[in-house]
Amino acid sequence: MQTSAAASRALNRAIRNGYNRLVHLDQITCPVLMLAGAEDRHITAAASLETAKALANCQTHCYEGVAHLFPWEIPNQVLQDIDAWIAQHPEVITSDR
Repeated sequence: MQTSAAASRALNRAIRNGYNRLVHLDQITCPVLMLAGAEDRHITAAASLETAKALANCQTHCYEGVAHLFPWEIPNQVLQDIDAWIAQHPEVITSDR
């Protein structure tokens, strides 16, 4: 699959401008589930894991043999992992509204 020219330009512009929000991630205190495809070329697994380390309460899954569209490549596994994570963190679906 090809990335659109507009998406590539936006990414390259952000990188040239020094876009980096890692220092602000400590503001996120809710539980986080970070999912990544080991073969992703758009958002690399290494970048996702670096982001996960900056989050106070983050669990990660890095799926081998899949890329950026891993939810379509292994949907049953992804749904199973999300359901298991929600079962461990029921507060993420509780609303105080």
